Formats: sequence, C-alpha cells, structure tokens
Amino acid sequence: MHTVVAATVPVQTLTAIDRAEMFDLLCRYYLGVTEADFARDLAGKEHVMLLREGIGRVVGFSTLLRFDLATCAGTVRGIFSGDTIVEESYRRTLGFATELAHYLEDTRRTSSGKRTFYFLISKGWRTYRILPFLFKDFHPTYRATMPREHQEVRDAFGNWKYPREYDPRTGRIIFNHETQRVRPQSAEAFDPLRDNPHIAFFFRANPHYLHGDELVCVAEVTPDNYTEGLTRLIAVRGCTWVL
Repeated sequence: MHTVVAATVPVQTLTAIDRAEMFDLLCRYYLGVTEADFARDLAGKEHVMLLREGIGRVVGFSTLLRFDLATCAGTVRGIFSGDTIVEESYRRTLGFATELAHYLEDTRRTSSGKRTFYFLISKGWRTYRILPFLFKDFHPTYRATMPREHQEVRDAFGNWKYPREYDPRTGRIIFNHETQRVRPQSAEAFDPLRDNPHIAFFFRANPHYLHGDELVCVAEVTPDNYTEGLTRLIAVRGCTWVL
C-alpha cells in the first residue's frame, strides 16, 4: 500500500534529485529522450505538477506554462501542458487531475477577463483521454467539426510554440529529427479499449504517433465547459491518495 501526495510547485524549486527522478521516468516510458530536451522543456515552463510516494521519490510529473497569446479573436490566456508521465502502478490516483483542475480554475479566475484556453499536445492515447474527462467541448474530437474560432486559436498556439514543426492542415506537430515517442511495446502504443470512440479518434487523427507526432488539442476554460468530474475536482483541496 502506497500513499501518494500531489502538489504543484515552481520549476525553480525542483532539487537536483527531483530532476534526476523526473528524467529517469521519461526514459523508462519513452524512446528518444535526451537530457537537453528535458532541460529545455523545464526551462520553458513555469510550474510542475508532482506526484510523490509519500514525501519521497517522484512517481509522476507534468510541466505547465501560462502565457498570453495573440489570436484573431484577441489576446487570450493560455495554459500549456508539456512533458507528462506517471509511473504505471500509480495511474489510478486522481492526484494529477485534481492539481490540474485547480490550476485551470485558478488561472481562469486571475486572467483579468481574458478568455482562457487549455492547450494539450498528445503523442499517446492516455494523454488525449484526459480531455473528455475535464471538458464538455474540446477539439479535435469525433463529436463535431472544429469551429473556426477554435481552429484559429489552435493555429495561433502551434505557430507560436512550434513555428517550424506545426502543420495547420493536420493540427499535428511533426518533427524532422529524433524526438520523444512512446515505446512500441508499451500500453500507450496500442488501443486497449477498441470501443472507446475518443481513443479510436486519436489513432485516426494522429496516425504517426509512434514516430513522435503530437496532436495539438484545445479547450476553453470556462465553468460552462466543465464536466461534472472537473467541477468535483475543483472542490477538493490538499488530499492524499492510498493505493
């Protein structure tokens, strides 16, 4: 039985041991991981969500950045999730989802009236699947064609963050060099729930995910767009989980 503690901390507070454990996690679950890319992702982020086994080692993390983005609809507030991984035996905890729910809502409330959007890039079905858990409306999705406004916001993000790699025709980030990608033999490399329409859509929308292609996804952060699950998580504070 393990106690898992979740917390969101500034990047600059990470210790050398934290960074080493985070890098080790990425290497265990992804191919093409380099120390340079890992350091670059951290340097470009503001916060990190950490999962710890009690007060000990890091068993999961996700990097986060908040920013202002100029779009055709005006300047919006953005939230971007970068490198993300959770050790397999700790994936039943709601620690990450709870921390992200707080982060989304706190950012929306402090955005000085700007519309707020969550940007997620996904090279695996597990990451994509968090969107229908958190939001009623998100894109791309099998449920509907992407509205022009969401397309313009997504393109603005892709062209800003990945100007050389983003392809607006497909909504994918396509790298022309060795990059981080899921291991072909891992659970992320195949569809374990063949009847799940969200997972099936991800494989259609990002057919070259095994090469490291990332699908750029967007959802507006507004209470009207929160699922019941997200609303419940926002009400939870300071919890630990026992697995």
